[in-house]
Amino acid sequence: MTKHFIKNEQGATLVEYALLVGLIGLAIAFLIQVLGQRTLALYEQVIAAPL
Repeated sequence: MTKHFIKNEQGATLVEYALLVGLIGLAIAFLIQVLGQRTLALYEQVIAAPL
């Protein structure tokens, strides 16, 4: 029975994919936050610009 668990790498693969998905999600969240801040700064510059 223990040989089955040692040979079976399906659980390890699932964990690796879950970690990758989590890291990709964090990267996307970070990029959205940075882009949102830059967009806000751009809008504030446009609003503050004299006509």
